[in-house]
Amino acid sequence: MRRPCDFRAHVAGLLAFMALAAGMKCGLPGAVPPAERTNITIEGVSVPFGFAVLDWPSARVMAELVDILLSELIGLNTAVAGVYNSSFDATYALAGCTDPTNFGGALERGCGSRFSRAHVALEVWETTEDEDMLQ
Repeated sequence: MRRPCDFRAHVAGLLAFMALAAGMKCGLPGAVPPAERTNITIEGVSVPFGFAVLDWPSARVMAELVDILLSELIGLNTAVAGVYNSSFDATYALAGCTDPTNFGGALERGCGSRFSRAHVALEVWETTEDEDMLQ
């Protein structure tokens, strides 16, 4: 299984090629420098904006593109909060469950906290597991 940083290198390479072809130096024009980016604050805790990345190519591309837009254009610090094989697990991560990939219900997945380091999951698909989540 690929690690998320492997895919990030491919996207970065593509963006670098596009930047060279367009005559840009590095990054998006007018990008917020990393030292000037800020965290978000949730219930008094300052954290980077977290992605629950779904582990299929189109979802990883989407997460990478949104990451670039949020960090370089808006100026947020971003982080991968986790990589998940199913939308079902990513939804538990967004809900703040401490073990979102553990098989079972909310108790087994460590749910109950109102705090989550994952704030968005992109390209989430409805599955047959959705019925289980409602219970």
